[in-house]
Amino acid sequence: MVAISQNRARLTHGVPQGSILGPALPRVPKTCPLKSYVDDSKLYLSFSIKNTEFAATQINEDLKRIATWCCSNSLLINSDKTKLFRLLLLGTPRMLKRVPENFSVTLLEKKIFVSSYAKVLGVTIDANLTEVVSKCTASLCRINRVRHVLDKHC
Repeated sequence: MVAISQNRARLTHGVPQGSILGPALPRVPKTCPLKSYVDDSKLYLSFSIKNTEFAATQINEDLKRIATWCCSNSLLINSDKTKLFRLLLLGTPRMLKRVPENFSVTLLEKKIFVSSYAKVLGVTIDANLTEVVSKCTASLCRINRVRHVLDKHC
């Protein structure tokens, strides 16, 4: 049995789970696809190294849109958590060396610089996808060991 309280809790940050506003947020960014899971949201953007300045501008514009949307819906982004925000660039080591050292984006007037890793649903992802590639390689090796017992369809 579940007891439901009629009391309302005062929220100071974020979108409450199950809120009718939660599904509206993914439509706010114009350039970067936004993926959300519960109260965790990530912006994604694919770009070439020669377009890093343009990419930073696009991301910054979408971050402004999100901040404006939150403000207009009486939702606050927890600025204490901005130190947890990560900007992860994925690519080969050679390609990543060509990214300007000062590459960053801005949220709530705080610069977010490139990080060497980020956590996605509990999985740590580094800029070269080392862990992901390692796990995929290990899985492919296991499949390769048993392929002789599998038919071509499998």
